[in-house]
Amino acid sequence: MKDMSTVALGNLVSVSEAAERLGIDRALVHRYIRQKRLRAEQKARVWLIDEESLEEFAAKPRSVGNPNFSSKSS
Repeated sequence: MKDMSTVALGNLVSVSEAAERLGIDRALVHRYIRQKRLRAEQKARVWLIDEESLEEFAAKPRSVGNPNFSSKSS
């Protein structure tokens, strides 16, 4: 049996594969799914992301850093 964390299923990819392609941590992919910024579907306990959705998401600019952090000097 293959490890579902790294296998691509047709045009669906796992969270691990998506994280690797985006160059981010798996936890951040899960956060984007929860925030509905990345479309995914859950099969049993495994989240799968459509490759087209992943490509669209990767093409969008993302800000870097904590949006709640202010670098104002006192």
